[in-house]
Amino acid sequence: MRTADAALYATKLKGKNGFSRYAAEQEQVDRAKLSFSLRDISQNLPGAILVCKATDGQILYANDALVCLCGCDDIDDFMAYARGAFPYLLDPAGRTQAQAEIRARTATADDHKASIRCRIRTKENRLQPVRAITRLKSSPYHGAVYYAVIVEEEGG
Repeated sequence: MRTADAALYATKLKGKNGFSRYAAEQEQVDRAKLSFSLRDISQNLPGAILVCKATDGQILYANDALVCLCGCDDIDDFMAYARGAFPYLLDPAGRTQAQAEIRARTATADDHKASIRCRIRTKENRLQPVRAITRLKSSPYHGAVYYAVIVEEEGG
């Protein structure tokens, strides 16, 4: 059973509709990976992903879904539009309130997680209502960092 199981997972890593005979090196297959890379995950989740510094909002990572949500052509266009910082993506009228709400909620929650509704200003100057699910974590390289999943809401 153990060898059949190892062969099964080795086959899954190669894709669907396949088979393989057991080989000793299959025992060392890391099942947690199952052939998904961070890029696969970030580009295929049904939402935008943003990572930014908590101190100044400097954008450290944005996936294609966020680039599209903001109406930008590519990551370079997005970074120029956002001036490299998350606050510039927010509706100017609600920017201060949204930032304060994120800070307050992530600071007081046991898991440093917050979910807020706010509006993103697109490159075409359209206001898109979104839900931002944010978590505050410490990074050894960047200090305090916000990780966020941003999902469009109706009414935009």
